[in-house]
Amino acid sequence: MSLILAALQTAILPVFAALALGLGLGWRGVLTRADATSINKFVILAALPALLFGLVARAPLAEFDLKIVLIYLLSEVLMYGLGFAVAWRYFKRPVLEALLIGMACCFANHVFFVFPIAQEAIGPEAALPVAAVMAVDAVVLYGTTILLLDVVSAGSGSLVRIAKQIGSNPLILSLAAGVLVNFSGLELHAGLIRYVDFVGAATAPSALFALGVMLSAVPLKRIEGAVAMAALMKVLVHPLVYFALVGLAGGSDPVWQHSVLLVAAGPCGAMPFVLALRYGIDPTVIMKAILLSTVASVFTLAFLL
Repeated sequence: MSLILAALQTAILPVFAALALGLGLGWRGVLTRADATSINKFVILAALPALLFGLVARAPLAEFDLKIVLIYLLSEVLMYGLGFAVAWRYFKRPVLEALLIGMACCFANHVFFVFPIAQEAIGPEAALPVAAVMAVDAVVLYGTTILLLDVVSAGSGSLVRIAKQIGSNPLILSLAAGVLVNFSGLELHAGLIRYVDFVGAATAPSALFALGVMLSAVPLKRIEGAVAMAALMKVLVHPLVYFALVGLAGGSDPVWQHSVLLVAAGPCGAMPFVLALRYGIDPTVIMKAILLSTVASVFTLAFLL
């Protein structure tokens, strides 16, 4: 019980506070959807590129448990594909929206939700496994989603137009720069590190605050089938799939297994919502899935602690 209470105080309540503040100001009419869109532009153009670059550039790849990382990545691919297929074929959502719903089914709120809970439950040794998942998600899951969104949104345009759209995307550029720095072994200047940490830290709170403002204009009493599907896939099906894959693959470091299991059971992250606003996609299903999964994960994570 003490672990659950500590997790509520250090991770869950701050997340809800940022979201609730935006929700309250939206309900009172102080902020509007246009204001939330402007906040999201800051996230896309400044905060998120800084976060992604710093995360990837400084990832200690040599210390990763590649077996667990690859197992988790496989579980994400399975959940992404299944979520996309169900959203597109069964719930008849547009392709671009279905892609982001698929992403929501596997992309967790690592930084401000799972990370402090894992450290509270397991200890400081949980930091590296969660950081490994964050780094891999940034490059593989997030990068691939952006590429797919750019290609699909470009439609039947020429390869030059598609390449130009991808090449001018600040998120792709920040990921590519981070990979280049990591593999080249370049040492980052102290001033750049300070900027990356300072601006990047604004990503999650800003995105959650904007999410709250957007939710204020949406009727929350109705939970659509696609919303329930995405939330349950993330907090219930995803940890089960990951656990089954770990069992099939054989023994690994128990700290890595448990830490990454908490990530699998964590709520939908805010990044699919950020991308929805960036690409002009209806964010309603994704917003509600984030809110519902955040509430549901309180119980799933408490069970796994």
